[in-house]
Amino acid sequence: MPKTLIIGYGNSLRRDDGLGIAAAERLMEIFAEQDGIEVVAATQLTPELADKIKNFTEVVFIDCSVEGEPGEIAMNEISARPDIIPRLEHSISPAYIINLTKKLYNTNPHAIVFSLTGKEFGLGESLSEKVSNQLGNLIEGIRKYIEGLYQ
Repeated sequence: MPKTLIIGYGNSLRRDDGLGIAAAERLMEIFAEQDGIEVVAATQLTPELADKIKNFTEVVFIDCSVEGEPGEIAMNEISARPDIIPRLEHSISPAYIINLTKKLYNTNPHAIVFSLTGKEFGLGESLSEKVSNQLGNLIEGIRKYIEGLYQ
């Protein structure tokens, strides 16, 4: 049976950038009673997450994207790549965290990113209408994906 870690991340004070946290909070409620599934909400990805990820066979990242049309949902697989080097900027990527986990702990969980393209990233705590309207569809896609792992 897989062990799944869901990590929703972003800045909840920058409108649509808070999508990952909003999604994680809803998924915490949905999977609260399910063994083998843990949900984390984070402001950003940090190297310390590798220590947590090492204990899981599946990792699902949730983030707001700036690529594509606002409201567009995407799912992309991630693999550990030795050429991924973090930029010492705002945050590090899911691919870097997976690579770090592999290097430090010799584990290589399957990892994917669910993203929803945002529209508004200025100051504020609410999601834009376009993103808010798609949040339920994103949650449902993630829920179905994870339930498929446990069948």
